[in-house]
Amino acid sequence: MKSLFSRINAVYLPVTQLEHSIKWYEDVLGFELEHVWENDRERGAFFKIYRGDAQLGLVQSMVTNNEFKSSKYINASLGTAAFNLYCVDAKYTYEQLKEKGAHLTTFREEEPTHCFVVIDPDDNYLGVVQEVNLAENVYYGIYEEIYPRLREMELFDGVAAKFLPVHDIEAAIDWYTNFFQMGLIDHWKLGADLKLESKSGWLGLVSLEDSEPIRYTNSNDLTPFVGIESPALDEAYQWLKEKGVKVTQISDQAPKHFDLEDLTGNVIRVTEA
Repeated sequence: MKSLFSRINAVYLPVTQLEHSIKWYEDVLGFELEHVWENDRERGAFFKIYRGDAQLGLVQSMVTNNEFKSSKYINASLGTAAFNLYCVDAKYTYEQLKEKGAHLTTFREEEPTHCFVVIDPDDNYLGVVQEVNLAENVYYGIYEEIYPRLREMELFDGVAAKFLPVHDIEAAIDWYTNFFQMGLIDHWKLGADLKLESKSGWLGLVSLEDSEPIRYTNSNDLTPFVGIESPALDEAYQWLKEKGVKVTQISDQAPKHFDLEDLTGNVIRVTEA
């Protein structure tokens, strides 16, 4: 069977004031605005993070402030945010963001990573990670084309790990490997890491029985967290629908896409390559 899914191309965050958030992500984090979109369902903006493959999408929330739900830790005890931004020198990035007045958590130096979390104006948590001892790292092969560029000392290189909470790790592994044709990189006690064929980062599944899925209410719709690109969107849609996956109608508004829910209820957007 030919590959219906090519890469993880985006992560999304909800914001209450899109224009204000665009300025913050440009001025404080140094992200490059690619374009702003608006259709009859949503407004948002895509950022390119240095030369990373996956974009960051901000989506304007249409709910009232007391109903707004930000993206925080998926595992508070471990300090695991929903996704990580990679950098070459986490301490340097930390100090630069601190000078800009960014809201940061405590800097941690714990093998095999140096890390911290930056919190945006809407209380969304963005993990920041520096891998230590790259040659010994199981994920180095995925990012071997990225790491040589990091010596240029940009604050961030791109979105790397994306994490999803799941209730049944074995069922979730089976679901993602079968329906999204992902390969299993590593299966650890409470989770698993998977990837598509391209070197566009990996998807981490974390077993959390009492956790809520990552889904952002936006008026009457649900805003996705992860975006996956398909070179054959119509075929991918039919394939998933025939397998009983809960999918929305295909939207022809650029980029052409549809949304779906996984076994836990995490919302994923599939876009046309």
